[in-house]
Amino acid sequence: MKAAVTTGKLREIRLEDVPTPEVGPGMLLLKTAYCSVCGTDLEYLDNTLAYREGGALHAGAILGHEFCAEVVEVGDGVTDWAVGDRATTSGFRGICGECYFCRRRLFNLCLGKEHERSIYTQIPQGGYGNRSGAMAEYMVRAPHQLLKLPDHVSSTEGALVEPLSVGVGAVEAAEIRPGDTAVVIGAGKIGLGTMQVAKVAGASRVIAVDLHGEP
Repeated sequence: MKAAVTTGKLREIRLEDVPTPEVGPGMLLLKTAYCSVCGTDLEYLDNTLAYREGGALHAGAILGHEFCAEVVEVGDGVTDWAVGDRATTSGFRGICGECYFCRRRLFNLCLGKEHERSIYTQIPQGGYGNRSGAMAEYMVRAPHQLLKLPDHVSSTEGALVEPLSVGVGAVEAAEIRPGDTAVVIGAGKIGLGTMQVAKVAGASRVIAVDLHGEP
């Protein structure tokens, strides 16, 4: 299959032929429809994550965690999924459901049962580029890492579910209620999504704060 693979050089990826991943028990093989570029992908390619354990740029990584894909093969033991289902990422990395943050529904800060991640790194064991991502024709994911897309959500919209979920989490944490005024600092992709979610939550006024022109 074709995949966009890092070379280990700054801001460089190449289209290469790599083996198609095999589907094991309890897993799903997905064919990528759309993949969005995350700001963290760019930080990784700039090697500005190198200060964090597991964040250093290396060759052979296939990035991409904001995607929409179609199920093309179902592993043994998987229920509730079928070939042809469309999926996007749930954003969960196998949360423990027990730590301080999980009990407060701050799943993105999950420490894990064995504290394999910390609040200060948020990088899974093995590094940021340790798992084949959606910048490839095919990838393998576990069902708990996915959400099914309903028919009324397009595939292009599905690729933006993960970044939009950041805005949903921010608005929920801020407890925005109808009539509130919300201030969003930063009007990039995440900020724009947060502004939309704040309006849906009922904020009567949404203020965006960002830089004007080049810093």
